[in-house]
Amino acid sequence: MRTGAGPILPDGAEDASLPSPRLVRQIPRWLIVVKMGLVLGGLLVLIHWAWGRLAIETTGIIASGVILALVLNQAALYAAALRLRATLAAFEIRITARQAMVIHLRSLFYFFFVPMSVGLEISRFIMIRRLVPGASTRALLIALLLDRILGLIAAVGVALALAGFILPARIEWAMDPRWFLLALALVLIALLVVLAQPRLRTQLTEVLLATRSLGARLMRPLLLSFVALGLVCASVFSFAWASGILIGWWTLTFAIAASLLGMAIPLSLLGASLGDVAGAGALTMLGLAPSAAILLASVVYSGRLIGAMQGSLLELWGDVDQVGRWRTTPQGTTHAPTHADQPPRRARLRCREDLHVTQRETDRTITDFGDQWVRFTDNSGYYGSPELFTDLLSPLLEPDEIQGLKVADIGSGTGRIVAMLLAAGASQVTAIEPSRAFSVLAERFATETERVHCHQGSGEAIAVLGPFDLVVSFGVLHHIPDPAPVVRAAYQALRPGGRLFVWLYGREGNGLYLAFAQPLRAITKRLPDRVLEALVWTLDLPLSAYMWLCRWLPLPMRAYMRDHLGRLAPDKRRLTIFDQLNPSHAKYYRREEAQALLATAGFQEIRLHHRHGYSWSVMGTKPLVADGTTGAPPT
Repeated sequence: MRTGAGPILPDGAEDASLPSPRLVRQIPRWLIVVKMGLVLGGLLVLIHWAWGRLAIETTGIIASGVILALVLNQAALYAAALRLRATLAAFEIRITARQAMVIHLRSLFYFFFVPMSVGLEISRFIMIRRLVPGASTRALLIALLLDRILGLIAAVGVALALAGFILPARIEWAMDPRWFLLALALVLIALLVVLAQPRLRTQLTEVLLATRSLGARLMRPLLLSFVALGLVCASVFSFAWASGILIGWWTLTFAIAASLLGMAIPLSLLGASLGDVAGAGALTMLGLAPSAAILLASVVYSGRLIGAMQGSLLELWGDVDQVGRWRTTPQGTTHAPTHADQPPRRARLRCREDLHVTQRETDRTITDFGDQWVRFTDNSGYYGSPELFTDLLSPLLEPDEIQGLKVADIGSGTGRIVAMLLAAGASQVTAIEPSRAFSVLAERFATETERVHCHQGSGEAIAVLGPFDLVVSFGVLHHIPDPAPVVRAAYQALRPGGRLFVWLYGREGNGLYLAFAQPLRAITKRLPDRVLEALVWTLDLPLSAYMWLCRWLPLPMRAYMRDHLGRLAPDKRRLTIFDQLNPSHAKYYRREEAQALLATAGFQEIRLHHRHGYSWSVMGTKPLVADGTTGAPPT
């Protein structure tokens, strides 16, 4: 659905030889530096703590061993990149080794920058699609999934091969067989639940059918999986030798292979996954002191962090050959761009900001929502209930006040708000929708043409459709890059004394959510809808667990999770997640910005309500007399 706008190079053209210098231009450079700095600082504190606990047991550290560990770690990163390249080649998706390395490093950066580990796969998908535009989406998705599966196969194979030698010698088994049978039953039940989902069952079948015909071509990436695992183990073993931690090679290899199985669960925070926790636990279980186990587990984490730091440099400044170090002049000669060739820094920043407020971005947003509302047309349940409508309006406006009014709805989508307005007693509703979802809207109210007038066009079109007693806009203006013309048009469409009611995303109270969602949205808004739907199902699982915890614990956004999102049916909850990750543009308004949006258009008696502590409901009134006797908005 969305391909996204490509990066702007110094010579004005996009070079497809390598992934673009900035995958997501909306992420400010200072945020990249700060976040990676915090990750590195936290890791150093952890290593310092663990090393202090080992001070009695160790006498020093051998520098050559640490250097060797770093070299082996870099080799492991390269082997993983080659595995990615070989897996893609099995599906006739061709990239060079250098391209694969750049993709791998930059995807590691997004693994650290975006929670839930989804940044790794999504960034890979976007970069490869840019490099190979003709690649089949289905083939690319299966290839990326297989790349992870082959790594897990190598880890499982090594862990199972060594388990019979390592575990009996290290652990005394005293487990009741009934607990083992119970655990096995739970695993089988979980597997049956997964297979009961038609979508997951279909995707699993496609993967199995694809791999059956690719067995020979997948041998090379599988071999590279074992090589990468061996290099990671060698890196950790080298560090253990350098720091004086006594552990056998096979014991260490078993622990690391077993810990990598935790990477299969898409849960991570700042690059730390369940695999890192499992690694420290496995090493402790095998006889190491907890401090030594944490120190060795941090070496595996450090390996990913080193790759992510290299990826962050590519995000900050791009690849030397990619950003146009040498460019062709009109006379056909080449030269390196100098400072004099560039416009002033302030002008460049101003131009960069203006690029985001363009008709092109507005068109993409309309397309995004059109595709979304054609796919999601059901408004049943609490999602379309009068109870939710009352919650949206109160305390600024009560549904009883709509009785008999002539109302306009800007951005009607599939008509959810239109139906609520009719149920509240509006005498006539004008529904305005610019996207292709207009067909769904018109069909839904085809039998109510006397009370519902459907108009396909942008929000500015409302200016000539009035006069109205009330204009509403729920969750629309924050998706418009420049909403001021729409608000001015609403002012013109209202009769003197008429009111405008808008609902906007709020910045206040959403700090923790935005720290999670904004980096994720910067990537997900570029994904095809089917890929994003699969991601939404993945994110819905931890969200459901978080909502359950909010019933009992005073967690952030508890009121919203318990009183609103928790009341939605599962499909409507997933629609809400999709709606957050899909649009090309979304602005979170501060209180003063929300008030100024209506004030600058000429509205008076502006009232605001911080709904559930995370969004703004704003209502303003058109004065009875403005600018003499014309009732026109200020210019």
